Amino acid sequence: MKLAKLTFLLLFIGISLYGQYDGNKGIVFTSLESALKEIPSRVYYLDLKQKDLQEFPKEVLQFNNLIHLNLAHNNIKNLDGIDLSSLISLESIILYDNKFRFIPYEVLGSARNLRQIDLGENDLKSLDASINQIRFLENIDLGGNRITTTAKNIKLPFFKKLNIERNNLSAFPDFLQFCPRLESLNVYGNNIRFVPERLNTNSKLDYLNIGDNPLQNINKNIKLRKLKTLILDWIDLSEDSLSLNIIEQASFLEILSLEHCNLNTIPKELNKLKRLKELSLLNNELTGIDKQFLKKKKLSKLWLGGNQISESNIKELKATAKRTEIIH
Repeated sequence: MKLAKLTFLLLFIGISLYGQYDGNKGIVFTSLESALKEIPSRVYYLDLKQKDLQEFPKEVLQFNNLIHLNLAHNNIKNLDGIDLSSLISLESIILYDNKFRFIPYEVLGSARNLRQIDLGENDLKSLDASINQIRFLENIDLGGNRITTTAKNIKLPFFKKLNIERNNLSAFPDFLQFCPRLESLNVYGNNIRFVPERLNTNSKLDYLNIGDNPLQNINKNIKLRKLKTLILDWIDLSEDSLSLNIIEQASFLEILSLEHCNLNTIPKELNKLKRLKELSLLNNELTGIDKQFLKKKKLSKLWLGGNQISESNIKELKATAKRTEIIH
């Protein structure tokens, strides 16, 4: 009885202090029509992807408790005349695959609690310091645009994740040194030739994808001690011309992908990776793997398809490392 009274009291106090939980927070409205039938303050998640929208629907602005807005796969060109300041709870907006040529910095900045933006697959060409208006920004996806330049004076103190894959960058963005909380960086598929030492300023980096770039130099002094995932796919490693200290110094690395790298031997830098769990060597030129390599590892998964490794060697590896799933 006492326990029941205590539970009721705690529930009463919780409701009094924080308000009653709204079950609508578990509902995603998938049409503007259905959302407009609800009390505006009870619309939290709105998914309007693939609605053939030509412009931002102004009716959305009445949903003052909206948390997530998805406008992907439409034909929106800009946000001219839109003020998002009424969306005081908006944290995430998806504008993926629209017709934007410029980032609507001022409009997005008017949503004062905005944390995540997806502007992938548009027609953007630059990223400038106006993005500083989005003061609490943590995550932006700019993949699949035509960005060639990024401003040096971008300062985003809460920034954690940048995806700028498949653009036209020729160098790592300078502003990354002003993003002390950066945890995830994807620059796959650009025109980057040099990985600079200043990447060390991003000491909290956990995920790094620098694959499919015409790299000529990776600074040997790069030490990303907290890095857990590293992707170097489509980087030519056949001539030992690139320093792979970036691998050797990543002592906490758990996932490493070296696909399509023209490897005929496993790089010696992998020998010091004691925590490695997953390794992909797909589509290289390997003809065999010494079983001693697996004895020193605690891999859970190893991908070897697309090489010239014999079936007998595969059987030997499986017998040596029975806890390793070898995908061939």
